[in-house]
Amino acid sequence: MPVYTGCKCPVCQKEFAAGDDIVVCPVCGTPHHRECYRQLGHCGNEKLHQEGGSWQPDCGATGTQEKSDPHHPVRCPRCGKENPPENIFCQVCGERLTGTSQNVYGGYGGYGPNENYSGPNANYGPQPGYNGSGQQGSNPYADFVRAQLDYSEVLDEGVTVKDMCDYVGPNNVSFLLKFKGMLRSRLSLSLNWCALFFGFYYCFYRKMYKLGAILLGLTLLLNLPINFLTFRAIQEAIDVNGQQAFFEAVLTYGMSGMVNSFVDGPTLRLLVALSPVVNFFSLALRLFAGVFFNHFYYKHCLRRIKEQQQCAHCSVGTVEYSYALTRAGGVNFNALAILLVLTFVGVLGLSYLMSLTLTL
Repeated sequence: MPVYTGCKCPVCQKEFAAGDDIVVCPVCGTPHHRECYRQLGHCGNEKLHQEGGSWQPDCGATGTQEKSDPHHPVRCPRCGKENPPENIFCQVCGERLTGTSQNVYGGYGGYGPNENYSGPNANYGPQPGYNGSGQQGSNPYADFVRAQLDYSEVLDEGVTVKDMCDYVGPNNVSFLLKFKGMLRSRLSLSLNWCALFFGFYYCFYRKMYKLGAILLGLTLLLNLPINFLTFRAIQEAIDVNGQQAFFEAVLTYGMSGMVNSFVDGPTLRLLVALSPVVNFFSLALRLFAGVFFNHFYYKHCLRRIKEQQQCAHCSVGTVEYSYALTRAGGVNFNALAILLVLTFVGVLGLSYLMSLTLTL
């Protein structure tokens, strides 16, 4: 961890002791007690911001990383993120973890991609598309925004930007900007294209299982009467035209052949009248998911983060807490894959049962 023992917090003027929960100003590098920073709401050394200077230790502390334990996680001096000991740069903001901290923050954390790096370290440092999960991405804008974030900013009681980024995982910058936009406007409306087009699939992917189950249930409920009436219309067409003639029309002309084979009667008229109503409500359901998903997801993230904070096995600010948020949040590819397989099997099973019933 950064060695600030003996230096004074600019808010309470108390010396830092070993084990103190310390956060560092992302602009000037001044260390604070986390609670002091939260109570003040801003850096206690803002004079340096106006002068364009950076904090310098006045207690003999070097601000370098301890290397006594090679397996000890390294805390970023800028955003406070715990990093594996072998990392040279922070996984979240790209700040250098070894040597003197660079406390000038513009562009990609104070320097351009690979600027001022050479030799074996030329491929390290903030890269275009570098994302919070430590993987190479393809969104330089997200890198730029991530470098400007104040990770100690409080979004809700006890929940910081860093907590939210750890929990959301992939695309955390995009979600964070949408969350902040909703908080500023005090509106629950925020368009999410993935939720609009993929509905309950995207909910399960983002571990929003309750909302996903509700959307799935409503989707099945809306399609149930249409499927039943379509089956009845097919049965009536076979009774009137004969099974062989019906299937020949379907094989020859496809869906248009099947529709043309339907018999004019109460079932067909009800199907024609009900179809636009079901389509309207299906579209309304998609719009609801697309417009309100970000609101529900924000509330879900807050609730789950606070649940992790109340767990007895991890303390806020520790590496275990950060890992717990990462495990609890993020995305679930397995749930999405299982849902897609079940959908495929369900469609095949329904088609087989329908064809089996019609041939009897």
